[in-house]
Amino acid sequence: MTPTTRPTRVEPSALKHAANRLRSPRAAVEMQLPAPPDRDVRLGLIGVGGIATNAHLPAIASLRRRGWPIQVSAMCDIDPARLAAAGRLCPDAAAYTDADAMIRQADVDAWIIMTWPPLTASLVETAIERGLPMLVEKPVSHDQHVLERLADRAAARGAAVQVAYNRLHQPLAEAFRQKAAAIGSPRHVEARLWRARRDEPLFYEDVMVHPISALRVWFGPLTVDDVTDWPAGATGGLPAGRRARMHADRATIHLDIRPAVGQYVESIEVLGDGGSVSLHCSTSSRYGEDARLIEHRDGEDRVLAHLSRERETGVYARGFVNQIAAFCQLVTQPDAAPICDLRLAADIWRVAHGIQHDAVAL
Repeated sequence: MTPTTRPTRVEPSALKHAANRLRSPRAAVEMQLPAPPDRDVRLGLIGVGGIATNAHLPAIASLRRRGWPIQVSAMCDIDPARLAAAGRLCPDAAAYTDADAMIRQADVDAWIIMTWPPLTASLVETAIERGLPMLVEKPVSHDQHVLERLADRAAARGAAVQVAYNRLHQPLAEAFRQKAAAIGSPRHVEARLWRARRDEPLFYEDVMVHPISALRVWFGPLTVDDVTDWPAGATGGLPAGRRARMHADRATIHLDIRPAVGQYVESIEVLGDGGSVSLHCSTSSRYGEDARLIEHRDGEDRVLAHLSRERETGVYARGFVNQIAAFCQLVTQPDAAPICDLRLAADIWRVAHGIQHDAVAL
């Protein structure tokens, strides 16, 4: 007779204890914002589609609930239905359907431009002439020369332009940057961006810039060494994965992007002279969003910070709140500088373009 083994019953309390032990030690991550502006900030919104109503307007509302003196004073969209929907959220804002007219006439302190990409560069160029600060959703342009020309014109007019790369503002991003700097010179960086199931033709062009923007800002100018594509799978003809090998200063960097692996994961790990540190973010329909900042040293993994929230108040949403807060500093503080300006956006585009067009299939 073949011996059988009865499964061991694990008490729920034991499972809970094990889960807590894996998470510990951890630090609670509260919303950490700079001091509110000492004067009113009147915003003009150009383009009030999905990114405005789902991200930027809720972020503005979140800051207003915390006592920040910011308001939407004017908004513009060519679609009357979108304009009316956004107007219900900001009933006191002046409404325009002509962006050029709004840029000339609206009594505002700054612009947030969130338009269809082919229109964005020309609107930015027009807005620069008023010399006001602006936050611009990416991509501003797919032409490096256009971005550099806009950067030159913005500098000449004294218009501060912040390009909206949201990963730079997510709740644990600055803590990760500081911790990565504290472990000594980076020697190697591993970055992943995986999605559960995406198959749109512009996936690589649109999504790949998220990790590239963080890598460029945190580690300096990037040089692409080689790019490999995995054969297309059930991804609408897209490569099933793309891996880029790069370097920055003395650090090697590997970036792994996959559109359809059944899970949503973003991570970056830095190996330095004094250990390593990693930032992991994941999303699931059941558990919401989860982000952890982990220090790896002497064979031990120490969770320095852990953020777990429902989607509406999680990593993604709080990144937009942080981004609007940073933009308000740019508007009200003469010595403030954008974390990502047009010239840096041009260099991010250069790297993304190189990866996109230099890939070699396996």
